[in-house]
Amino acid sequence: MKPSIVVTSRRSAIPASLSGMSGTETGRLFCRETRVGAQTLTSTASAMWGEQRMSARIVAGRYVLAAWLGAGTAGHVYRARDQLLHRTVAVKHVRGALIPLALRAARLSAGLTHPGIIKIYNIIEDRGSLWIVMNLVDGPSMARARHSSGRLPAEFVAKIGRDILLALTHAHEKGIVHGNLKPQNILMDGNCAVLTDFSGNQNPGLDFVPPELLRRGAATERGDLWSVGALLRAAAGAESALLYPVIDGLMKDEPAQRMSAATAIQLLRGWSTTNAVANGRTRRTVV
Repeated sequence: MKPSIVVTSRRSAIPASLSGMSGTETGRLFCRETRVGAQTLTSTASAMWGEQRMSARIVAGRYVLAAWLGAGTAGHVYRARDQLLHRTVAVKHVRGALIPLALRAARLSAGLTHPGIIKIYNIIEDRGSLWIVMNLVDGPSMARARHSSGRLPAEFVAKIGRDILLALTHAHEKGIVHGNLKPQNILMDGNCAVLTDFSGNQNPGLDFVPPELLRRGAATERGDLWSVGALLRAAAGAESALLYPVIDGLMKDEPAQRMSAATAIQLLRGWSTTNAVANGRTRRTVV
């Protein structure tokens, strides 16, 4: 049994002043923490879902909830301590009618082993609630970073795009379609992207829905590729023109005409390397 994971981080987002930095420099800053009062966050969660204060609650006699991290489509996410294995984890709390969807997404993710895909550690059902235990990604979502700065440096976007495509290639080889690609479901772990919230049904915001889904309603691997192109375009903003060959190739209206993941990965790798050399950086730090 396995989940839908939209982890809204409490990390600081990338400010506009970072737009000229390299992907590696920006990635490091993704992981600098801006602490927000846990009590304020818990109050926000309570206001949104009417939940009781969760801090210090123990789930399944094992996971001690330490701080509220954020709310996603299906539930609330907490930082927690696994007392058995002595490690910090993320725990998602799902209730009511959302449980079946969360279980479906968790099952999809649990069958995948890749550094660019969220890891499912455990699932607990308790008194009408579902608790999904995952690895903790200490970084913001792409949505949070984009909201702060309006765009991300094109070089860094190229790195993110390559990470997403590599993770999707692994999933597609297993016959699994993500079907829910949008900025909220891309987390930053250092300067690497991690996919969350697999659904198998295309259900992103309209800006990230492939055209064939609007016509026929079928989620496919090529639909995932279109959504990656839309993600790159949204993340880079005005700089998206620099990545035009990849974005245009992935976002062809006809699925059969879309660029393959392998070709896009190769172009993004080459673009990042060429751009780094042009900017006087000889170290291949973002590919």
